[in-house]
Amino acid sequence: MKLPRIFNFLFLFISQITILLPMKHIFYSLIILFFLSTSFDQRILLAQGHWDGTIHIKKNQKSYAIFGENVNIRQEPNTTSKVVMKLQPGDLVKILNQDKNLVTIAEDTEYWYKIEINKKIGYVWGGLLADTFYWKNSYLILFRSLGTKSAMSEVRILKDNKILDSMKWQSGPIGLEDYNTQPKIDFLSTKLLTNPPEVFFKVEFFAYSEIEYGYTYQQFFTLSKKGKLNKEFGSNPASCDPPSCGEEFVLFPGDILESDPSKKRTSSYKANKNQILLIFHGFSSDEEDYHEWLEQIYNWNGKEFKLKE
Repeated sequence: MKLPRIFNFLFLFISQITILLPMKHIFYSLIILFFLSTSFDQRILLAQGHWDGTIHIKKNQKSYAIFGENVNIRQEPNTTSKVVMKLQPGDLVKILNQDKNLVTIAEDTEYWYKIEINKKIGYVWGGLLADTFYWKNSYLILFRSLGTKSAMSEVRILKDNKILDSMKWQSGPIGLEDYNTQPKIDFLSTKLLTNPPEVFFKVEFFAYSEIEYGYTYQQFFTLSKKGKLNKEFGSNPASCDPPSCGEEFVLFPGDILESDPSKKRTSSYKANKNQILLIFHGFSSDEEDYHEWLEQIYNWNGKEFKLKE
């Protein structure tokens, strides 16, 4: 039976560190390896607890984009009330106030909201609204958490008000309590990518965790010229479970991370054309002199970013 590459890497890595490192550093190195070698999907599977029962609240007087298709806007906050209009993905509505009624659909529990659009007023279930949206040129990206219980999220990309593609993935339970934890979307440059994707973007969000209260995660996506959405690599900018801590740098083509002897970064890192580098820095909150550096290289092949073996 052929073992997954991670186990081969793990065996090699353990063999090396047991020879090269003092015993007290082996634990830190294994933490770093786990951080780099497992996907975020795998890391969050054991995370459950303090966020149970969390309900995502929309804010009054704020504009939200419709996430669902053919969304019924009703006269009263219930599913049997008269439909006063239908809205489509990307339509912007303003929240007037939150109703007391809660509805659970597919493990997602949300309130009803009184909304306004084009001077018309009605009610919509909160699960039909995007948590965040971002326009650039003719493209619109919608993002929504599907609830902390499911630990799933979904992203949709539209052009000229038509859905090009959508994707659900195991994002982990997402927190939306305040401005600092609101998901953010950024479009990224494709100038140094050969045969570049139509769109390159990232979604940054806050995920609950039992290791610490929660942490920020960045998930990267590309959209092909044929309209196919690809989930690419992900990055955790910083995480800490004392004494083991880590931070991750994402270098885009042309970016350089200069050497820093104070952190035992003895050489510089540079991302070449068609490359993304993920540089992980592991350190100890107890030992000032302990620093470990690891690198992952993702090469753009004209269709997707592939991790270099």
